[in-house]
Amino acid sequence: MTEKTLQRKVIHLDEEFKKFVDAIEKDGPFEGAAHKDVFIIALVLGFNKGKRTPIKKRLSGGFFREDTFNDDQRNLIATIAIAHKENLEILMEKNKDELFSIAEEYANTGFPILREQLALSGTFEKRLESELRKKIKILNEIKL
Repeated sequence: MTEKTLQRKVIHLDEEFKKFVDAIEKDGPFEGAAHKDVFIIALVLGFNKGKRTPIKKRLSGGFFREDTFNDDQRNLIATIAIAHKENLEILMEKNKDELFSIAEEYANTGFPILREQLALSGTFEKRLESELRKKIKILNEIKL
């Protein structure tokens, strides 16, 4: 996708998750990570659960600038939005706010999941790897 597609100014976060995100970026498996990277993990967790949660109270000023996403992250956001809407029209410029709202709401579902996973015993990385292996096994069993 070109840099001019799928852009708006900011990505929003529910205020209740700001302290959590700041804390995990300072310590643990996300130490040194950027907001956009934690957002993408939360987005995938929320999409995996199949649930969108509207943002109750947006963080003032937004969470981070949308233009910090790299092409892979933009493509993931677009793919999730297409899967959710079940059509390609979501990629049209006039629908960019809806596209990012879909991503924000899936991420809003994913932040509590991420918080729970980090609180469990064992490493987050091992649990994530185990979940991914299960998903890959299921995908490999599907005959296309």
